[in-house]
Amino acid sequence: MSLINSRLILAIILLTLSHVAYPVEPIKNDTENKAYIGLVWQVDKTLSFVPALTLGFQSMQIDANRYNNGADISMLINLQNPSMLDSLRMMYIGGERNIQFNLGGGYSFAKSMFFGSTFLQIPYARFGTNYFFNSGELDPKFEINSLGQTDQFRECPYQHYVIVPVQKVVTIGGQEVIKTFYSCVKVAYK
Repeated sequence: MSLINSRLILAIILLTLSHVAYPVEPIKNDTENKAYIGLVWQVDKTLSFVPALTLGFQSMQIDANRYNNGADISMLINLQNPSMLDSLRMMYIGGERNIQFNLGGGYSFAKSMFFGSTFLQIPYARFGTNYFFNSGELDPKFEINSLGQTDQFRECPYQHYVIVPVQKVVTIGGQEVIKTFYSCVKVAYK
């Protein structure tokens, strides 16, 4: 083999190896902040036809595995008596992009009591109940709001990062199952 051919082959090999991607480090979660507005109906034996108005703010962390968690703070204004703030509430939110559970509590100015809250949230709606600690009363509610789906972790936010699938064996109900996770990793060029 001639010297020119061997240098050409060596140059091609080095050029090819210099563009191979190597995963190095995972990046942090994305944060999504949203203000929202909604209408809330009482869903117990009194079934209100006049809704209450809810105004709120949600801050969510979204990871590459499509899991979300964060906080929601909101206030409820009774539209039958708009000069009075009905309640303030703060909840933890966790789940996937299309369905999330909410768990928290707040204070009702209308009833002068603290309450615990548990809700199920889907895009543009939430259903659940408040539990008043002093009276033991359940207060079921249905809410339509401007909160759609959380943003999808579509691409890595930085240059030289890519989303890669990672498979892991996990045990669910005594059976080993292969689960696919997604990770945003930095690509290093050598």
